[in-house]
Amino acid sequence: MKLYSILLLFTFSLTAYSNSCIMENYHDEVIDTGTSLSQIAQEALLKNQCKVFRKENKRRNKNRKSKLSDKQFNRAKVLCGKWTFLNLGMRTNIGVPVALLKAIENFKEVGPKLKNLGLLDDETWSKKRWPFGIVKSKHQKRLAFKRVTTNKIVQFSCAACHTGKLPDGRVSIGMANESFEYGKFNQYTLFSIWMVDKRKYDETRWLPELIKMYKKLKKGNKSFFLKMMTATEKMPINKFLLKYIIGEQPPSLATQRSFLNSEPGVFNGFAPSLNFEDRELYVSAPGVWKLGTEKESHYGTLASRPDTTSFIQEAFVYTNRSNKYSKPSYIEPVAEYLKCLKSPKPIVKKNVNLYDRGQNVFKNSCTSCHDLKHGGGSSAVSPEAIGIPQTFVGIFEGYQPQDIQSKRTFKLLQEMKLDKSAHKIKVRRLNGVWTRKNLTSNGQIKGMDHLFCLNGKTRSFVNSESSKTQGIHLDLCENYSESEKEALKEYLKFF
Repeated sequence: MKLYSILLLFTFSLTAYSNSCIMENYHDEVIDTGTSLSQIAQEALLKNQCKVFRKENKRRNKNRKSKLSDKQFNRAKVLCGKWTFLNLGMRTNIGVPVALLKAIENFKEVGPKLKNLGLLDDETWSKKRWPFGIVKSKHQKRLAFKRVTTNKIVQFSCAACHTGKLPDGRVSIGMANESFEYGKFNQYTLFSIWMVDKRKYDETRWLPELIKMYKKLKKGNKSFFLKMMTATEKMPINKFLLKYIIGEQPPSLATQRSFLNSEPGVFNGFAPSLNFEDRELYVSAPGVWKLGTEKESHYGTLASRPDTTSFIQEAFVYTNRSNKYSKPSYIEPVAEYLKCLKSPKPIVKKNVNLYDRGQNVFKNSCTSCHDLKHGGGSSAVSPEAIGIPQTFVGIFEGYQPQDIQSKRTFKLLQEMKLDKSAHKIKVRRLNGVWTRKNLTSNGQIKGMDHLFCLNGKTRSFVNSESSKTQGIHLDLCENYSESEKEALKEYLKFF
């Protein structure tokens, strides 16, 4: 999972899920919500667990004698899943050169250790060179030209986008990092590509706003790495650099525009599903607590696959531009870890009277779409029934990839034979909804207070012409008092 891509997952990625966690005593050993990054990282606990899991998994697949009990095997699998979620640990043909990150640190808008981009960092993590979720990786194919090399790269793990700070200051794995300015990060990492490009001033290839920005950065640039990148502009090698750093050409103008316009917490990676000529869609990472596999449907990914395995599989494709890691030994540990991962609860004591009143409001107004157990979809319905437009449902039929990188990814997804549409979906899960500042995929809804009184226009940014959206949440707005809405929020905090 990238996660400078994965980008690519909508907040509409919502489902029902099972409760099963295959690791016994999970909550006695594993820390997913804590006061610091080092506390939740649990490096000593997770070390070598993937090696343990994969060796035993290989033995079992070949019907050899097991060296681990089922309990030990399941423990290793889940711990490997957490390690992969945090550290990724994959070899890839793409990534962000370490030399580039060191170069852009000199820009005040970025700052040392990329601190001004909203990535998670704290003093307990200070021994690490980069913020939480940015991890070392290795090129499958090393690229070197004189003293310019990209064999040392980093990638985004799932944790960069799916680990955030709770309102009470704790850090929680599984929640969206709504402070991360993904668009700004891409603006600066694309700077090196712009300097290599022979057509850097072509406004059909680069947005005028980016050209203006990059001219200014170039003028003040003192980094040897970036100077060497500039020097390749007039050499045949520049196409080679473009191909191996990010693809054969810059992202489409629509994607570049998304980088400029997206707010913190929302982003647009090089996702084929996000760039349309007639509209721009920005997405935010969903909460990934307790994602399960039993009869699950999720809405918002490119192919709308009905299970968590495919959800993770898509993320791996986006991350690596390859389906090399789309196999059980990589996917299953992450899937099992997500099933164990619970949404956090507030550290304040529950107001029982307020909670009970809120539960009654929920039963009276919300259970036609959301179930009482986790707030997931109580039943699968057609997208039209809840006002979701065919724009997303028929994504394969309606999208033509504009840039080379998206074409590659799109082709890979088609080769994986992912479903082309989801005819039945379930509404968003509400576990952990209290942790979010923004509640829709483009950050349009500013928290639960805003949601309650929008007259149901929660999806107008993609389907303003639909009358079916008008009734959603209208009952909450018009027929319940402010005290009842406060009670409902108290109930949702402890879901």
